Amino acid sequence: MSPAFLYLTGIGLIPFFYVIALSFMDYSLAYVYLPRVFVGFKNFRILVFDEFLWHALRITFTYTALAVGLELLIGLILAILTTRNIKGKAIWRSLLLVPMVVSPIVVGLIWLQMLNPDFGVIAYFLHELGLFIGTGPTIEPSTALLTTALMDVWHWTPFVMLILGAGILSLPVEPYEAAVVDGASSWQVFRHVTLPLLTPVITVVLLLRTMDALRIFDEVWILTGGGPGSVTRYSVIHAYRISLAQFNIGYGAAISLFLFFITLVLCSFFFNLLRGRR
Repeated sequence: MSPAFLYLTGIGLIPFFYVIALSFMDYSLAYVYLPRVFVGFKNFRILVFDEFLWHALRITFTYTALAVGLELLIGLILAILTTRNIKGKAIWRSLLLVPMVVSPIVVGLIWLQMLNPDFGVIAYFLHELGLFIGTGPTIEPSTALLTTALMDVWHWTPFVMLILGAGILSLPVEPYEAAVVDGASSWQVFRHVTLPLLTPVITVVLLLRTMDALRIFDEVWILTGGGPGSVTRYSVIHAYRISLAQFNIGYGAAISLFLFFITLVLCSFFFNLLRGRR
């Protein structure tokens, strides 16, 4: 256990406590020759009145609700289809899982090329439909948030499909047999048998995907850089700009801890849902 413990301590616990210490300091990389000054809760007081942060949180929650909602809906449909006895099921399932194994940076690069109005395949079809999305590699502000959400849906819906599919295959057969004997339709079986039995699995999927969506960074940074303007300046991108673009490390650490606290609150909410279902 010692090597694993030392590794996790080095890359997890020590940096975490270091961030906590920095959040109570006035520390800027632009003035590295100045000593770090302990300022108490000053950074957190500034955080309360930071309009850019609250804007980032609003669009982050909008993005999360849109992306996770679509992933759950599409993933559930695909999970039901891929668990039935259809021809070529293994091939279709393997093809659907391909986006999940692509790294986030590569996903951002792929979508950046597909949305390029000069040669992008998505841009081509949007032009054919009369929906012009932008000039050059830039995305229009009106469609930027939706575009990043759809990119996340493309990337992570296979993960949702995989987890829900495993959950469906693990369900007991007795309730289904009883429903068939009672003459229930396919919709009634899904609504009154499959969905209630699958609720704990759905809750776990929502927990995992919500946590990931709230800290989205890589692919959005590659695709939009947080723009146009601040349309896709999500919370982690905002923390990154404060810390490593404006060199305000102390305030950036405070923002990071605040985002961590929000994630903990949401996690506790989902865990309470799971306990209530037991």
